[in-house]
Amino acid sequence: MSKRVSKLQNIEVWPRTAEMVAQWIDNNTHIHLDPSQVSKAEIVQLLHHQQVKSHSDKAKRVTPETVDMWDVQLAAAYLVHNSLASHPFEEGQEAGPKAAMLNFIDLLAKRFPDTTAHVPEHLKQGGCRPSLQSLSQLLRTNWTGLGSEVSSPQGVKYIAINPVFVEANWQLCDTDWDAYGKGWGQCRGTWPGKRGFTCGLWSMFHTLAARTDDKNAMADLQVVRDTLWYFF
Repeated sequence: MSKRVSKLQNIEVWPRTAEMVAQWIDNNTHIHLDPSQVSKAEIVQLLHHQQVKSHSDKAKRVTPETVDMWDVQLAAAYLVHNSLASHPFEEGQEAGPKAAMLNFIDLLAKRFPDTTAHVPEHLKQGGCRPSLQSLSQLLRTNWTGLGSEVSSPQGVKYIAINPVFVEANWQLCDTDWDAYGKGWGQCRGTWPGKRGFTCGLWSMFHTLAARTDDKNAMADLQVVRDTLWYFF
């Protein structure tokens, strides 16, 4: 590779047009190129082909065959647990962190890969999306009952959600919480504390993106951005 790099040359031409580049190649390599023989339609067709191939390659990289779905599920479990445990929500404020949390759970309920193939049979009870729909309903109907009220020094009242209360009434993908103790799969780091959660999040977000469509892609992206802004 280093030998190939050492032989690379910069093409210094101005203006930077196809005709000028072709002339530089002709002068330096005696390879004659005629850009006028290539139609705009052929160029557009080639660019379109490359764009389609690029999208196809990206989709292949985030399919269940190439992503450890256990890591995706574990990342979702950690994110929901840590977000509820570490972030008090201002009482009476429906926007901000509370909306971000509920919107993200709703996004998971729509886009999460609904599979439990990686879960041992004796722990498998149901699908992922129904369990996330159940969590959304649980939080929306009993938000204050799942936590306790705390006040800031400025007198602002918050609701601190207790994830223990939540997880006593809910399981992600209907998987026993003890099963998560086995840790990460492909995202397991060589050294303790490396990769893990951030790798799992990366896999999860790409998996969700692969399951959206053109109509909802921007809205889904905004939900993910809000989640990262408030909870990561």
